[in-house]
Amino acid sequence: MTCCLLAGLPTGSIASLFSAVKNESVKPGTPLISSLYQELTQPHKVSAATDVPVTMANNNFGYTSSVAGNVTKTGITVLSSKGTAVYSSTTVSDANVQAALYAIYKLASPTSDYALYIGADVSLSSATMAKTVISQPTASNMNFASLTSSYAKSLTVISDPADSLTSGPSQDTASAVISLPQTAYLGVNTAFRNITLAGSTKLYAQGNNLSIRGGAYFTGSTVNIYGGTDSGNVAQTNLWFASTGSGTLNIYGGNDSAGTVTGSTAVSLTNTSGGTVNAYAGGNAGSVSGNTNLTYNSSNATTANLYGAFATSGTVTGNSFVDVLGATAGKLNVTGTAPNGKVAGNVNLGLSNLSGTTVGTIYGDGATTAPTTANTKRLITVSVNSPGYNFTNDINASNYNLASNSGLLSSSLMNINAATVPQISGGADGNDNFTNSSTAGNTNTATLYLGSRTASPAGPGKLTANLIHNFTSLNLLANNELNLSASSGYIYNGGTGVTSTASYQSSYSGFGQLNMGENSGIVDNSLGGGTLNSNNELTPNNVMIQVGA
Repeated sequence: MTCCLLAGLPTGSIASLFSAVKNESVKPGTPLISSLYQELTQPHKVSAATDVPVTMANNNFGYTSSVAGNVTKTGITVLSSKGTAVYSSTTVSDANVQAALYAIYKLASPTSDYALYIGADVSLSSATMAKTVISQPTASNMNFASLTSSYAKSLTVISDPADSLTSGPSQDTASAVISLPQTAYLGVNTAFRNITLAGSTKLYAQGNNLSIRGGAYFTGSTVNIYGGTDSGNVAQTNLWFASTGSGTLNIYGGNDSAGTVTGSTAVSLTNTSGGTVNAYAGGNAGSVSGNTNLTYNSSNATTANLYGAFATSGTVTGNSFVDVLGATAGKLNVTGTAPNGKVAGNVNLGLSNLSGTTVGTIYGDGATTAPTTANTKRLITVSVNSPGYNFTNDINASNYNLASNSGLLSSSLMNINAATVPQISGGADGNDNFTNSSTAGNTNTATLYLGSRTASPAGPGKLTANLIHNFTSLNLLANNELNLSASSGYIYNGGTGVTSTASYQSSYSGFGQLNMGENSGIVDNSLGGGTLNSNNELTPNNVMIQVGA
């Protein structure tokens, strides 16, 4: 019997048990070994969310100067990289927008960044925003899709003559309203800045860089933005946002209905305007041959649903990276994959700098369907670094049972540094299938690291939890305190607690270990859930800590 029952003691009593412990595992018979201490104190073992090796979307392109003083306020002006007007019209119309695009096309300068200023409200036609690339366009049929990288380096579209370069995520009330058709296709790297974009539209970047900068604001009730195209192949995608809009903004890193992103996707939200944002790094459907990358940061009351894969169906051949860099308001739901589609490679999810936001249940791999076979090369990583944040929902490695009859379907690695988490699971939310037999099928592991890597005796880390379960290795880092309530706080390496010695030996005694770093302790700050014995020590009603061999 290798079950360890160390919880349920008063704070002072349990702390005294561990005050002199350095690099000791509570697995019976384990000697004091320096390798364990080194493992528990290596900084890389607990990664901050910002250590997730995500690829940020590129915003380093476009027309970087303000157009103020160089445009016809109520007309249309095109400025070259040098600030020279290459097209000017005193009136605004869809036809004159086509003519402005054609003026850029005629110059055929693939190294030039252009600004397109539109100074009055206008509705752009489906022809102006069509997908067709016209081989020999004219001023009367030119469209955005035909302005490709052979004719311009980038296009920045603006509709406020003041064109402040410090605008935030709010609507620019001085900007003209540009109404988009139901579908809109771009042909070159494009930025929108200080502009109001109306209409419930589908906007396709078609593999070009797309940047929604300060003062750019969508007013449509539902707007869909794709880094890829409707169907077809693109090399890679890049979507960057500093503003979103008032309605529901659906962001898809890849394609709409079919096709392949042959490289990787990158979606970065550096701020939001409010409303609702649904971001799928993979796309709506299709496939991604490389990796998916999604980063999020917001200081506004946005409901954000963030996914590392697809909305409806699709496969990511590479790895997924989802990194929440900060959220101070609103609501947040996040997973490293998505309920639909799949990620064949590793899954990486990070969260840091949380405050003032409500976070839903977290799943590293949020797929509703489990992999069909065990994969000894696949790793699900969840890194949380918000030491002052109180989670009200659970943090889990997977949305399905990680343990199967053929062993653990993937390995999981969780690094949790927070104030409070109700439940932490190295597998599913709730009872998984961790048993002696299911953990022996292959070499996959479920490893948990709890606490702050910067904790010290003078500034210890503190984590409160009700349940920590479904793991093969639980590691409490040096100078960290794990607070469990004796009435409801438990540690199980299996799916459920077992008070019967025979049942525990037959099902759960063959796996799992609990490792504790120097000056770490498992305490009960509530002193509840049991009775005090003659030595004034709390005797728990049930098993609180259960680990295997």
